[in-house]
Amino acid sequence: MHILISGGSGFIGQALVNYFLTQGQQLSVISRNKEKLQLLFGAQVNSLDWSELALGANHCQPDVVINLAGENIAGGLWTQAKKQKLHTSRMMATLQLVDFVKKLPSKPQCFISASGVTIYPPSTEICTEDTEVTNPAGQGFLRQLAWDWEQALLPLQGTGIRVVNLRLAPVLGASGGMLKQLLWPYKLGLGGRLGTGQQPFPWVALPDVVRAVDFIIQSGLSGAVNMVAPELVDQITFAKTLASVLHRPCIFAMPEWLLRKLFGQMAEELLLNGVKVMPVRLLQAGFEFKYPTLAQALGRGTFSPP
Repeated sequence: MHILISGGSGFIGQALVNYFLTQGQQLSVISRNKEKLQLLFGAQVNSLDWSELALGANHCQPDVVINLAGENIAGGLWTQAKKQKLHTSRMMATLQLVDFVKKLPSKPQCFISASGVTIYPPSTEICTEDTEVTNPAGQGFLRQLAWDWEQALLPLQGTGIRVVNLRLAPVLGASGGMLKQLLWPYKLGLGGRLGTGQQPFPWVALPDVVRAVDFIIQSGLSGAVNMVAPELVDQITFAKTLASVLHRPCIFAMPEWLLRKLFGQMAEELLLNGVKVMPVRLLQAGFEFKYPTLAQALGRGTFSPP
């Protein structure tokens, strides 16, 4: 297959590129920084920047498109400028990719686009792909961001392209993402409860994300797919498990008022709230998680290849 990946220099993108290279696939990768792609992957991939895609990206006729482009959610405080950048980076990349594939003489069979489990409304009930989601205007930045991101794919309806909204939970891997930021504080014994610690903590191991994307391509799944591990845990369980894996204490506690003072809206939406989510469609389709439990993921999965 010829696979086109946007955001290929990012945490998940690099893992996918390296995986598909081992599978012998032909890869085109888009990034804002073409030179970084060339340093990472050399001549193994067709490196593109967004201006080249806008010009039609000659000879780029993908069978599959995987859209991961977007500014890092946790990369700095959520000022108004930062939130605008988070939103714009996702929307512009997605809309440009949609426009590109609509103009191709031969359409890709599949378009997989990242989204987030934050699209689900706060609830004490478990959310599945059948849980109703509606425009959450005024009900939280992350919910609106995920909603708008998925809405950007609507122009692909009726084109014959199989569209997948990959609703990602926080992805655990030692090479990047949230876990990389947490390792040093936890190694210093500063891990522990945030707020009550009882808020749901959806998660998934990076190797399972990579394998699941390949599974989705092969299986024919479409629509919303929850990319989250099947084990439901809360934040304090995550903290205790990570501290145990690192052989460190888990005694630190940060009250809600301090988190709100330090991180503002980011604290409210990223740290103090969560949703209970299950990967029903993946499980029903026969996907088997290599790291279904947090103990397995933190003990082995974060340091293992897909």
